[in-house]
Amino acid sequence: MREQMWRAVALFRVVTLAYTAVIIIRDHDRYAYPAAGLGALAIMTGWTVLSIVAYARPVGRRPWLIAADAIQARLGKYQQTAVLTCPSLADKKITPHVLRHTRAMRMRAAGHDISMIALWLGHEDISSTQKYLHADLMTKERALDRATADGTPPGRYQPTDAMLDFLDKLTGSS
Repeated sequence: MREQMWRAVALFRVVTLAYTAVIIIRDHDRYAYPAAGLGALAIMTGWTVLSIVAYARPVGRRPWLIAADAIQARLGKYQQTAVLTCPSLADKKITPHVLRHTRAMRMRAAGHDISMIALWLGHEDISSTQKYLHADLMTKERALDRATADGTPPGRYQPTDAMLDFLDKLTGSS
């Protein structure tokens, strides 16, 4: 299944690049800088061809693609730089997986369909992307706000001090 998915994505990229080339060439007189568009298209085409060749031959994949440890080292370097402006990042463990998960959660919060997120993440089966449906707290809160009973103010419940004291006495944590 993974090979079929990769071939489908590769075909989609090639068709998209061909369509973009036709649009740029056909409407070149409407663009302020058509050469820049063709240059960007050439770079994207080169990257697409390179990645298709790299993934078509698993044996040749390693030298052409960046290794995971090199990406992790680069992330560590940028994390140290970011700590200078945001000290709370010093205690965080930032990995490529964390960045992928964060991007998927942001896509979900922006309203992207779960199948689009699965495609973006490269998941073979949409069921492995279901966790993003369950983890989106903002969506849950919006759903709860829409489901409030009549006469109940919308938003989060704010307990009174008397209620918090009562709960503290129940748990014995005063």
